[in-house]
Amino acid sequence: MFSDFFNRLDSIDYFVSTKKELLAEKNRAMLLQLGNGLTIVVVLYLLVRFSIDPGRLPELRFWVLFAVLLAYRIEYKCWLSKILLSFNTTRLIVLLNYYLFFMASAYLEMREFDASHTPIFIALILALPAFYTDYFQVYFLIETVIGISYFAICHLVSPGTLSWQACFEMMAAIMFSLVMVLAIFGNQAESVTEEKVFKEKSDTDLLTGLKNKIAFQDESKEAIRNKPLGTASMLLILDFDNFKLVNDNYGHQTGDDVLKAFANILIREFRVVDIIGRVGGDEFMVMVPSIPFESTGLIADRCKNILHELNVLKVGKAHSFSCSIGIACDYKGMTFEEMYKLADDALYESKERGKATYTIYSSGKADE
Repeated sequence: MFSDFFNRLDSIDYFVSTKKELLAEKNRAMLLQLGNGLTIVVVLYLLVRFSIDPGRLPELRFWVLFAVLLAYRIEYKCWLSKILLSFNTTRLIVLLNYYLFFMASAYLEMREFDASHTPIFIALILALPAFYTDYFQVYFLIETVIGISYFAICHLVSPGTLSWQACFEMMAAIMFSLVMVLAIFGNQAESVTEEKVFKEKSDTDLLTGLKNKIAFQDESKEAIRNKPLGTASMLLILDFDNFKLVNDNYGHQTGDDVLKAFANILIREFRVVDIIGRVGGDEFMVMVPSIPFESTGLIADRCKNILHELNVLKVGKAHSFSCSIGIACDYKGMTFEEMYKLADDALYESKERGKATYTIYSSGKADE
């Protein structure tokens, strides 16, 4: 039960994280619809009350609510509908306006209805999941704040009139609205999560669990585009030496096990933020997207460790493996294609020098 609940939360979080631009537009547009709905309800109520008591004009509290609704309509017409805002900015605007709607409506309800203080509160709380989409934690926070605010209004405007029954109704409305969030977005979010799993599988090399060639290239290009200023990028091409002999002498199953062991060596030697891929049968690549200029020498140490671990590796009867490594070190902002060409030239140099070694090319110069 609890695992299912947390899986749903994870699904909703992923759903929101992957659709922020779409949700930002949807959330601010739906808030306008909520304002229109509140306006219609208040106007209809005033018409009914005026038909019963024609001489009774709207009190100040009604004009306060109308002012809040009108302010948002002007805000939306003159500003919100004309610009693109980030998801976080839209969240702040939408929830602030919703909170003002709620406070004005709650104050009106306190003054207008003596017997019950909860109908408008319950309606607005239950309306939140219907018009607003966000992380579950944000729902929980905003509804907690609204509940506390409502208690404060009751105490200030009409002290001693909020019964235990009304308190229970308010808490039940908040809990039910959170259940609605799970129900409304849970299935949709889970379907998006399934898409995520499918994409991860399609981006993964089935044998080693590393990125496949296309995924490696796409992620590497994105990483170097977003590289912080003042850092270098490094691309490594690692080509297994004489891998055909492993398959011929020990069988393809042993060959597969050797490749998986090699993948595990790379995972141990590089950081979580580094991108590791199997881009060919026995060819691997590693993108170190950002590293301080003064730390680029650490990659040479990583290469020495990799060569040593391969040399002492035993898989069944097979042992004493090696690979050739070509490294492109970019200080100036090269493209992925330019780095690949540089690393490939460095790899060729390593092969020419007898294999089982590494070569670093930086600005077209080689040094061991």
